[in-house]
Amino acid sequence: MFYILTIFVLLSGTSTIEELPSITEIIDTEGQFAFTDGSSIYLLMADGTFYLGPVSISGRSVEENWTCLDTNKFEVIGL
Repeated sequence: MFYILTIFVLLSGTSTIEELPSITEIIDTEGQFAFTDGSSIYLLMADGTFYLGPVSISGRSVEENWTCLDTNKFEVIGL
């Protein structure tokens, strides 16, 4: 099975003086960026690896590589 997962993450919040860092900036400084949609955890690592895992004890998991399409848009391609 071949799949393409395109991840587009919007960072938003209340109006502040400081602008939020881009996801690529977070990965550069922290070495990873993790987020959830409530049922899965997505992890983008600085070395280009991607992990998708369930929040609870059961569910799907994927380990592949990701590429950056934009500062807040990423693509994961796997077999």
